[in-house]
Amino acid sequence: MDLFGATSRTGLSRRSVLFLAAVGFATAFLVSTGEPGLDTKHRLQVAHSLFTGEPPVPENERAYFGVVGRGGTVHAWFGIGQSLVMLPADLVATKATASLRGPVRERARLALVMLTTFPVLSALILVAAAALLVSLGFDERESVLGALGLQFATTLLPYTQVTQENSLLLLALLLGYAGHLRWASTGRLAHAVLGSLALGFALLIRIPTVLDIAAVAACALMASSSCGVLAGGQPNRGAQLGRYLLVSASIYAVFLAIDRWYQWIRFGTVFSTYQHLWAQQLRATRPDLPANFPFSTPLSVGAWGALFSPERSVFLFEPLLVLTPLLLILLRGRISRPVQAVVGTATLLLGGYVCFYGRWFDWSGASSWGDRFLTGPTELIALIAIALLARHGRELSRLLAALSIAVLALAVFIQLESLAFWYLLEETQHAQGLGTRFTVVQRAINIAALVSTRFRAWGLDPGGPAAELRPNFFFWKLREYLPPTSWSATAAAWACGVLVLSFAVAAKVRALSRQASPPRTRETALPSS
Repeated sequence: MDLFGATSRTGLSRRSVLFLAAVGFATAFLVSTGEPGLDTKHRLQVAHSLFTGEPPVPENERAYFGVVGRGGTVHAWFGIGQSLVMLPADLVATKATASLRGPVRERARLALVMLTTFPVLSALILVAAAALLVSLGFDERESVLGALGLQFATTLLPYTQVTQENSLLLLALLLGYAGHLRWASTGRLAHAVLGSLALGFALLIRIPTVLDIAAVAACALMASSSCGVLAGGQPNRGAQLGRYLLVSASIYAVFLAIDRWYQWIRFGTVFSTYQHLWAQQLRATRPDLPANFPFSTPLSVGAWGALFSPERSVFLFEPLLVLTPLLLILLRGRISRPVQAVVGTATLLLGGYVCFYGRWFDWSGASSWGDRFLTGPTELIALIAIALLARHGRELSRLLAALSIAVLALAVFIQLESLAFWYLLEETQHAQGLGTRFTVVQRAINIAALVSTRFRAWGLDPGGPAAELRPNFFFWKLREYLPPTSWSATAAAWACGVLVLSFAVAAKVRALSRQASPPRTRETALPSS
């Protein structure tokens, strides 16, 4: 098995690959709500319609969702990417629940799709993250620690539970970077093909991922021209570059053609986006909307909100972003050029998304933990920070080491607290004028309110938003369907699973933290295959 060189002599062992896959799968299974969020439910309905003949948008939802397309059919305004990912599980789940009746059948179908599709996706993400770190020259210890940190210290954890398209987009971004960096190192086009396929598929999920493609291509060219296949002295540099650009561009063109074909099937046009059509149709019924809707938010407002607002600041939801520039400054001269290229292009990608979505009428993505439009680059930057800490932590002063540990612990706490309740709880409270505007602080207050049952002492109304102050896990929701004895056994099994996972991860981190990385000088070359 060779995942972009991940199992080479200096890469990941099979044991590490299996451990990371098991951790990703178990984490997603244990934190699952057993049902999709609203966006994911709409995407699943599209998948369901592909083989059942049901409408892509149910009739009872057309008043607030969907775009009228060819023949008057109402279609979802999303791309088809995530729907295709859920399609195999939905095919199996539909057959498996055929004997059930009524709402129970629908709940069971949704639960089966959620509990099979997304744990596998989570497992792939952790393996891909470690493979990317290996491609950047990190050793097995550092790569495993980085992948575990990505799962538990970044917003990957809440999006593992919420199951919006963010995790799928992150997987595509990780595979894109890993594949293209392996090409930059070895010159083997097979790696670039795999990376391009991942990024091309992302176009079917969300068209603005053209920014991801640009960032990854820039990173690969920077890395290869400085110390890879395009560096001075390497033979056939022009031919290598030409083949790389031709193959990658051809793959992206195919996926773009698929997206435009899907657009034509739904709406009879290939030259506009579904959001453009939705805005046109909405303005026809809402003449009060501005002419530039949906890009009607002043950029200064959206950008400020994404970066510094107490409700959505990317630095509050991803504290490791504060640590990354500090490490880059302190460790300058000891960080390889490929790592610098990844962090630099990911930072530019983050800026690109801030500028693009900063003008969107709903610039934060609303129904999410943090700003969901920015999670890909922020999680990637955080991944590099964790790997750098694993490699260079012992070289930091005592004060800086303590600061780094504190930031890492804060990041883990913020992601763990996100799992406790419905992710829209604080947004609902804000709308009703309750609590503080600092979402991550309000979540901690809400947890304390649940533990102490002092709802009113925290400014909460037990009949209002506080009704959502209940654990947001699948096992808890089974109380509605199982007898008390069966539910108690299920809850005990879930708690045992959480304990086993926690001890396994803690033991692995402790063992790896005690190992010392081999001494290194400043690295300037990509690892070879």
